[in-house]
Amino acid sequence: MSGPRRSLGGLVRNVGRLAWWTVATARPGVSGPRRGLLGHSSTVRTAHGGTIRIGRRFVGDSRVFLSSRGELVIGDDVFINSDSRVIAHRSVVIGDRVLFGSHVSVLDHDHHVDDSGKRLDISKSQFDIAPVRIGCDVWLGDKVTVVAGVTIGDNVIVGANSVVTRDIEPWTLVAGAPARVIRRLGPMALGDDGAPVGMSGPVGSDGPERGAGDAD
Repeated sequence: MSGPRRSLGGLVRNVGRLAWWTVATARPGVSGPRRGLLGHSSTVRTAHGGTIRIGRRFVGDSRVFLSSRGELVIGDDVFINSDSRVIAHRSVVIGDRVLFGSHVSVLDHDHHVDDSGKRLDISKSQFDIAPVRIGCDVWLGDKVTVVAGVTIGDNVIVGANSVVTRDIEPWTLVAGAPARVIRRLGPMALGDDGAPVGMSGPVGSDGPERGAGDAD
């Protein structure tokens, strides 16, 4: 498993200044290793009895938002880039060695409104909630959105700006809004920086912004 670890290590070196955070001092309901890395202006919170379980060697860049009023599980060696959010109202499970680009959203809930009346009453919108599962060794490019009820298999690359609205099979490269299969993948070839080959350009993420972890 040296490849994914090399990839994570390469990203961490480019993050900039990050603060150590201790799970023991986090909000109630948060558990995991003694400490991890989290950038400035980031939030980890629970509400209404929700729980967050964070795996080993977690790294979050600046302005990362993790919230749970249900169950949020994050595996080992996960990197979440800047301005990304993961919100669980029921259940979001993220596997090991998952890499997030910047501005990624993973949500297990969608709003719906009643449009049967004389006017669209946004104030009475409600949630449709369904669990989200993201497998191991998954790369989510910049500005990817994963919606409620989706399962992403192991060894998947999701291209930048994609919206994942349905399940994705393992060993697949997908892109688009909605995301569709671009091609099937074999065992990933890794470049000199440890990142999967072909992740640059419109399909992939450029990795952490330079100095993204620096304070404003």
